[in-house]
Amino acid sequence: MKNFERVDTRPGYDDFGKIIHLCTSGGYVMVKRARAMPFVMPIKDWAKVPKEPKA
Repeated sequence: MKNFERVDTRPGYDDFGKIIHLCTSGGYVMVKRARAMPFVMPIKDWAKVPKEPKA
């Protein structure tokens, strides 16, 4: 990730529900689900997470 690139901080959604963005550093994002422990994933994977819930 270049210094001028912005990370989409909108919540993501997957089969288990909403995923909230907490912070970004060194090419990774820290995210968490409701009532769960935070976890880390690469920015490239975060960019692929849908930003709208499935209907």
